[in-house]
Amino acid sequence: MGIKCKSVYLQGYDLDLIATYGPGGKYPVYSNLLDVLADVLRKNIKNGHQNVIVANGGTGSGKSTLLINLCYKMSRDWELKDNYIYSLADLKRKLRDPDSSPISLFDEGSVSLNSFNSQRAEDKAMSVLFDTMRSWGWSTFIALPSFSDLNKRVRNNHVDYRLICPRKAPLPGYDPRGFFHLYKKIRYDLTDGIYWQHLGTGLFKKLAPRHDKEYQALKRKSQVRLINEFIGDDDE
Repeated sequence: MGIKCKSVYLQGYDLDLIATYGPGGKYPVYSNLLDVLADVLRKNIKNGHQNVIVANGGTGSGKSTLLINLCYKMSRDWELKDNYIYSLADLKRKLRDPDSSPISLFDEGSVSLNSFNSQRAEDKAMSVLFDTMRSWGWSTFIALPSFSDLNKRVRNNHVDYRLICPRKAPLPGYDPRGFFHLYKKIRYDLTDGIYWQHLGTGLFKKLAPRHDKEYQALKRKSQVRLINEFIGDDDE
C-alpha cells in the first residue's frame, strides 16, 4: 500500500502512490494502476465503447504477461486458451463462435497485424474487422515489440491506450520486468494530430504457474503451426 492520492488524468479513482521518479519526482508510480485501468476498460464497455490496448516491449520484457494479467483483471471468467490469437486463423476461429468472449489477446501482434503487410488483401480485411469489433464492444489486447510494427489504420484509428514495458527500471536497483508505463491517446480534431498522454507508471506480477504453463504451451503450438505453414508454402 502507498499514499492515497488523486490523478488529474484518472478522475474518480484513488491511486496508491508508492514512489516518484524523473526530474523533481515528476512521474508517479502507482501500485494499483493495473486494477484502475481494468475498471476504466470495463466502464468503457458498459458505455458502448470498444477497447484496443497495445503493449510494447523487447523480448523478455513481460508485455504478454502484463496483458494476460489485465485480461484476468477485467473478467475472472476469461479463458486464455479460448481467446489467444497468434494468427488470422485464430481470429477466424473465434469469430465463428457466437458465444466467444469479447476479450481477446493478440500475442506477437506483428504476425497478424504487421504494418509492412498492410497492402495485402487479408490485412486490409483485418483493419475493417476492427471496425466490426468496435460495434460489438470487444476488448482487444495486442502485444508486439514496437508500436510502429502495428498496421497503421489500426494504430491511428483504434488504439486507445498504450502500455510500455521499459528496458530500464524507473527506480534504481529494481528489475525493469514488472513495471509498465501507461499512455492514453489524445487526438487534436483541428489538425488530426495524436498525442500520447502519460498517465502513470504501474506494477504487474508474474503469472500464476498454471497460467504461465498454459501460455507457454499455446505460444509454442502457435509458433510450430506458423513454421509448418511456411514450410508448406515452399514450392521446392
